[in-house]
Amino acid sequence: MRSILYLFLIVLICSCGKSQKTVDITLPENADEIEQLAAAELSTYLGNIYEDYQFRIVTESKSKNKIFIGVKDKLPEDQQLLSSVPQSKEGFSVFHTKENIGVITSEGSKGLLYGVYELMEKLGYSFVFSGDFAPPKKEVFDFDRWNLTNEPLVEERTVFNWHNFLSGCTAWDYEDWVLWINQAQKMGYNTIMVHGYANNPMFTFEYKGMKKPVGYLTNSAEGRDWSTEHVNDVRRLPGGHVFDDAVFGSEASKVPEEEKVAGVQHLMKRVFQHAKARGIRVNIALDFDIVAAIPQEMMEKIPETDKFKVNHRGIGWMGEKAGEVWLPRPDKTEGYNYYKKQVADLLKLYPEIDKYVLWRRAAGSVWHELKRNEMPKEWQKEFLQKIKEKPELAELPKSEGVFAQSKMAYAYQQAFRELNREDVDIAYGTWQWKSLKPMHAFYPDFTTIYILDSEVIRGDLHLHNQAMIDDIASWSKAGKIIPVIWPHHDDGAYIGAPLAPFEDFNETLKELKSNGFGVIHWMTRPFDSFFIHHSRQVMANSENQSLNQTLKELGEKWFGSEGAETMSWYLTMMNENMPVFGRETSSEFIDKPHYDKFDDPAKVIDACNQRLDLLEKVNREVLSKDQEQMYLFYKNLEIFVRDFNKQQQLYLSFLKEHNAGNIETSKRIADQFNPEEVLEHYAKTIQYGYSTKGEKGLLFSMGLRWLPHFISLKQLVGKESIRINFGHTSHEALAQMPGRLTYLVNRERSYWKVLGEKETGKTVVDINSSSEDYKEIYRNGILVDTAVEFPLNAFTSKKALSAGQYKLKVLLFSRQERGTVEYKINNISNVVEFEQNGGFEVNITVDGTTNPIFEIIPQKGESILCGLILSHEDVDQ
Repeated sequence: MRSILYLFLIVLICSCGKSQKTVDITLPENADEIEQLAAAELSTYLGNIYEDYQFRIVTESKSKNKIFIGVKDKLPEDQQLLSSVPQSKEGFSVFHTKENIGVITSEGSKGLLYGVYELMEKLGYSFVFSGDFAPPKKEVFDFDRWNLTNEPLVEERTVFNWHNFLSGCTAWDYEDWVLWINQAQKMGYNTIMVHGYANNPMFTFEYKGMKKPVGYLTNSAEGRDWSTEHVNDVRRLPGGHVFDDAVFGSEASKVPEEEKVAGVQHLMKRVFQHAKARGIRVNIALDFDIVAAIPQEMMEKIPETDKFKVNHRGIGWMGEKAGEVWLPRPDKTEGYNYYKKQVADLLKLYPEIDKYVLWRRAAGSVWHELKRNEMPKEWQKEFLQKIKEKPELAELPKSEGVFAQSKMAYAYQQAFRELNREDVDIAYGTWQWKSLKPMHAFYPDFTTIYILDSEVIRGDLHLHNQAMIDDIASWSKAGKIIPVIWPHHDDGAYIGAPLAPFEDFNETLKELKSNGFGVIHWMTRPFDSFFIHHSRQVMANSENQSLNQTLKELGEKWFGSEGAETMSWYLTMMNENMPVFGRETSSEFIDKPHYDKFDDPAKVIDACNQRLDLLEKVNREVLSKDQEQMYLFYKNLEIFVRDFNKQQQLYLSFLKEHNAGNIETSKRIADQFNPEEVLEHYAKTIQYGYSTKGEKGLLFSMGLRWLPHFISLKQLVGKESIRINFGHTSHEALAQMPGRLTYLVNRERSYWKVLGEKETGKTVVDINSSSEDYKEIYRNGILVDTAVEFPLNAFTSKKALSAGQYKLKVLLFSRQERGTVEYKINNISNVVEFEQNGGFEVNITVDGTTNPIFEIIPQKGESILCGLILSHEDVDQ
């Protein structure tokens, strides 16, 4: 029991110098690690509330004032007789006897943890992803509120994070993962799931001497997944004072190139180990059906008898090319060995996993689009036999591909068994409810299916559609389906209020015959209420609790008794009326399909102002420090949402006028642009309370995928210079829908677009310039060894620049004293000589119909092009 003694010593040391009363927390001699953890958590939280008491952990106690905590069959016999405990291993009972003895017990040790946390909730605590809200201190310890019995009504309650954005877990360090796991458990969740795309270095495997290619764990300078753009120093972005380093991302992503894979995997090992130490189940979801997940170089090592070839149309929007693709056969020796080697390497890397989830696209993937005549002949015969037995299966969409995918489940199940890990479950996962019926029909009964409720922001096929639920209920099998709901959505509903929660949620799960649910997310604030609300609804004591009740309880816990009424009403208004907007899966934070969200900004702004008026009624003087921080977060979030909408409406007004040819009106609108101030305010907002990595990641995202579009509009009408720096850029061949742009933000906070070898076809060279002017621009450039030309466009638009007189400044460097080049632009051609740290300027006329193309041709000596600045005559370069 060394760990128990260690815990006791911590409590003892912390209490030195105080005159304290003692309450013994009595733990069974043979307590397991989870029981010990539950006792430690109980000691810590009670000690925070009752500062005049010492809650020491012991295995024996003669004190009259004590607490027994342990699995029921380990309690003293007299306490066992008094215990009425739910049968669920995660259920619990908390009570006290007439003899002033408290008891926390369960049929399983994990139930003790949930019992401790729910008791703390009853005593005034509130647990959110960013930390704990503590109740007011109390002078006298008693057992008055120690009377609760509860249990979960579903087996699986999963929090699901997804590696792709820097506003999600991709930017997390170990401490962030630990906080997420701990707080999710305190909110009632019992499973974590982490998804990795085929390029994610979180998992690699080796087959016949070849390692599977992977990409980067994305940060602000490397990795391009899902339109991640790059910048030289995030601290120079508006609001950049919240960043600690020039590069934003997980520390595991910043190690030297040769250590990147090992660094990420070491991080995730520690994460999964921590989860298991707390009794949390670990699900890992990996893509299996895109070409990057099936390295064709590896397929060359499998004989043709054990693989088959298909003509794949490619998923163009993800960057996947069309062509012939070889697929391994799970039912043949070498095809099976390929899958088994994946399992072996996965278990060696992450032995903590409880469920392996095969993740697939909803449409377009190589396994999904499989045609019957492309399948092996044995499979075709088997498929036709199934259709003969159940003719209705022929009507299911993409049934051939789903049938073929089912072969993998059997192979993986066999592999886990042969590797002595038959305890690992197999599941599938995908998007869209329309995908479910063929999966349900063809996938083996031993698998479960995770369905993302992804259409909740578009269309009708989502869990708010009772007709869809009724239809699924008519054919679904018990325990087969696990719905995954969204508090926000990466395709256009990312920031603002949580998406509409589900009422009578446990009833919906019953109708679907589901034994669990998941919540997919990236960020955590302000979505805590969504997680808490759905977790509460699947507990026996609060089954199907209404949102109003949840928000009423949170209003009191987060803002105290005096602020509760106003703030509960505020949370209700915020959930009902605050817009949710923004997209992380596109090169534009607000892309064209979502412009209509800003068609009525006056309504949004008015609603924000009404909620701000309501917030002004709260007496901040009565709030505790934590309560005031939460209050200020919400107040400033309202200001951010309001001002973001104002700027976005100006953006759309500009486009309308500019497209109509009203250039002068467009210029006047551009003069009102101030997205920088909006981002500065968001940076201020997220510093109230616990500033999360996700919030910082979103600030980075808006700084490169929202703000530059405003800069581009100003460039179109001559209100902003077009600045181009020639330097190093980083790209990722395996990235999904890769980002393509790189920016340099200089010390004056001006944005420069960076063009490198991929963009220009020229060699980038580092230089050592002594120039004080444009010092950062003269650090590198492209070697002009042959003619090269550049269209002078705005950063994110190829539209014509406004007509007028412009000045082009060309920044050149030569490692010799002088160099000579020829340039051509707008029918102007000239040969110029430039000094070592120099260049030249040329005045040009822009006609407003086509943008100038600048061509530079080497003549004499070495020429390195470092930068271009195109400015309207009215703009200071």
